[in-house]
Amino acid sequence: MKCTFDATSPVAVITVGGELDLAGTAILRAAVLKCLAAQPRAVLIDAERLTVAAEIHLTALAAAARHAAGWPSIPVLLCAPSAAIAAAAHRSGIDRLVIICASLADGHRRVAQRTLPSRVSKTYPPVPGSVVLARVLVTDACRTWRLPDTSTPAEIIVAELMANVVRHARTPGHLVVSHFARVLRLAVSDRSPEPARLVGRVGPEILSGRGLLLVDTLATRWGCTPTADGKVTWATLPAR
Repeated sequence: MKCTFDATSPVAVITVGGELDLAGTAILRAAVLKCLAAQPRAVLIDAERLTVAAEIHLTALAAAARHAAGWPSIPVLLCAPSAAIAAAAHRSGIDRLVIICASLADGHRRVAQRTLPSRVSKTYPPVPGSVVLARVLVTDACRTWRLPDTSTPAEIIVAELMANVVRHARTPGHLVVSHFARVLRLAVSDRSPEPARLVGRVGPEILSGRGLLLVDTLATRWGCTPTADGKVTWATLPAR
C-alpha cells in the first residue's frame, strides 16, 4: 500500500492506493495521527485507489477515528471508497465514526459547509512568564465564549502544558484554544521530539509544577502526538 499526505494545508488530505493489509493499517493510522497533530479543519482520506485484503483491516480507520474523537473539531472523512469498502464500513459500524463521501470533491464540499470552531492561538517564548500569559489567554477565551465552569480547570491544564514546554522542551510553544460542539480543546505544540512528561519542582513564578497527573485528573481526554518538527500535547474538557 502507498500512502502520501499533506498535513500543512488547512484541510489535510491523505492519499492511499493499493491493498490495505496488516502493515498498511499501521501506516494509515500513523498518517491520520500526524495530520490530526497539525490541527487542520478536517482530515480527508482519498480511498479511490484503495482495496482491502480483509475486512478486519478497516479497523485502522475506526482506531484513527476514535483517536480523532479527542480532537472534537477535526472530522475524518473517507472519500471515494469502493462499493465493497463502503459496505464493509457500514457493516462494521465504521461509518458512525468517519464520514463517507462519494468523492474527494464531495469531502471538500462538506468541509466547506461545516460550522467552524471558535478558535484563538498564540506562540510564546520558553520563559516562565509565558505560563501566566497562556493562562490569561484561556481565561479571556472562556469569558468570550461564556464558559464560566470550564475556565478554572482549563487555566490549570494550560499552565501544566506550557510549563512542560518551558521546563523541558525549551522551545517556543504554540497554544491553540478551540471551542466546538460543547468541547473545549487545548493544544500546545513545541519543537522537541521528547514526549511530554511530568514537571518537577519549579519556582513560584511559574504558578505550576503539579504535573501531567493533574491534567489527567481534570481533562476528559489528553495525549501527546509527534509532529514533523516536535510534538503537540493536547487536552479536552466539557464546555459549560
